[in-house]
Amino acid sequence: AGERRIEKVTPAIASPHAALHLGAINIALEAAAMDALEQTSGARDFQVEQWSVMMVKPGYTRPFVARATVIGAARAARSGVRIGVEAVMTDEGAKCRIMATASAAFRRVGG
Repeated sequence: AGERRIEKVTPAIASPHAALHLGAINIALEAAAMDALEQTSGARDFQVEQWSVMMVKPGYTRPFVARATVIGAARAARSGVRIGVEAVMTDEGAKCRIMATASAAFRRVGG
């Protein structure tokens, strides 16, 4: 599984109410998804074709951790079809409360 951590909210990645900004959440979720794809396939040449994020609750406490898992990797690797990834971001300092979830479809673009 892929993982990305954000240790704390800084002014550069804070929302107006001092929570982790939605942009930083999306970037961390996508980075975790790409890490999971690389670990599963050994390649980084993927293009996102579909990206859906559901924001659940703001994150304040820290650290914030995005984890992603490739879904159906073996079948997708054989057939060259889209590869699904599920990801979740949690606020580890707030009893691992879920902040956001993501589902994505990627396609390999290189070879």
